[in-house]
Amino acid sequence: MSPARPALRMRLHAAAALGLAVAASAVPSPSAAQAARAPDGEWRFSLTPYVWLPTVNAKIEYPLPGIGGGGGGGAGGGTGGGIGAAPDGSLDTEIGPNRYLSQLNFAAMLAGEARRGPWSAMADFIGLRVSGEGSRLNGVSVGGNRLPGLDASVGSTSQSTLKAALWNVTGGYALVEDGAYRLDAIAGLRVGRLEANVDWTLSASVSLPDGTPVLARSGSLGAARDVVDGVIGARGRWQIDSRWAVPWYVDVGTGTSRFTWQAFAGASYAFGWGELLFAWRHLGLQDQDREVFRRVTLGGPTLGATFRF
Repeated sequence: MSPARPALRMRLHAAAALGLAVAASAVPSPSAAQAARAPDGEWRFSLTPYVWLPTVNAKIEYPLPGIGGGGGGGAGGGTGGGIGAAPDGSLDTEIGPNRYLSQLNFAAMLAGEARRGPWSAMADFIGLRVSGEGSRLNGVSVGGNRLPGLDASVGSTSQSTLKAALWNVTGGYALVEDGAYRLDAIAGLRVGRLEANVDWTLSASVSLPDGTPVLARSGSLGAARDVVDGVIGARGRWQIDSRWAVPWYVDVGTGTSRFTWQAFAGASYAFGWGELLFAWRHLGLQDQDREVFRRVTLGGPTLGATFRF
């Protein structure tokens, strides 16, 4: 059995236990759904702490120290990585498809909303650090050319760490709000920072055709990039009855990322204090081919509790 699966089950069980404990301690109230809709002229607020357990798909090209960067948009550094004086070198790595890294080292996730009449503002923070043996070393490039030698004949082990601290801040205006259904147009920013690190051990080093060593048998590399993207999109809510509702959200954007998008859909159940939420969320950032973080996507289940006041 994969070492990631027991850890994943433990995180899912912990999240489910938290949600059930909150639900069991609440007294349902038929007026909870109406409480989500603010009368004209009055401010209403909500706060949602939540747990997100995403799988990771990423394609990262780490610049090799002493050889030059693998493109803009990030910074690289490490030990035992690149040696020699070859130009423009990078280590191509990949996590996925849909890989759960085995250790969730840190997670802090919180969303908040303020609404008055048709206007609204929302902020969402995602902070996480995950690590595990979940990456592949695809190859070493120098001067835009892929070097032979880093293939199945060179046995390797590697461990990756991915850290993300992202803010999603948007403002919205209700285009439709008829009691059972609400549709908001939104615009805003996605800002923050991504950091990644890879450690590896090979059965042999990788060298240039003239014998100049490029990648040592063991070492580590790191890369980071800032995220500043403008986003536009829509979000909505379908109130099925006094208890059940279907919230959803989608945005697209660009900026320091060539393309970024996010989608969210789920179901909520209302109580007197607010509601319990279960949903699926997907977040992706994609860059140019020569950027360090060429692709990072996170997707998985979300469990949270929304408190309204």
